[in-house]
Amino acid sequence: MPPRDPHAPVLTNSSGATAMVRPVGIRWAIGDVSALGFEALRLSLWGAHRLFGPEARLAVCVNTVPLDEAQRRTGPVPDSVEWRAVTAGHMPAALRRYLDGSMAEGVAWKLAPLRVFPDRYELSLDNDCILWGLPE
Repeated sequence: MPPRDPHAPVLTNSSGATAMVRPVGIRWAIGDVSALGFEALRLSLWGAHRLFGPEARLAVCVNTVPLDEAQRRTGPVPDSVEWRAVTAGHMPAALRRYLDGSMAEGVAWKLAPLRVFPDRYELSLDNDCILWGLPE
């Protein structure tokens, strides 16, 4: 078992239990969704930022709408959020051959690109997954 890093971030739930965590990257995919979809993304970004802290990297992979439009429709988010324009060309070729033009009704956009943070553990969250705290 590798030694614990004394500088690794610590998460604490509402009961006071703590857990050491390795660096994490959290990603979202967003396209041309409703105003409520962008509002959910904004809340999801703030929840993850609050829960995982400044050590976490956050990225939004934007598809089917211009990057600046997605940022405007999302509204104010933490300054550390990375915005990336993605296309079907970011999908791994091994998967692309199984997809049609609708990208599996939009679900496959979560895999474009396959990894955003290859040096970290990576979570891929839906825009409507809003984290308020650690599980008890």
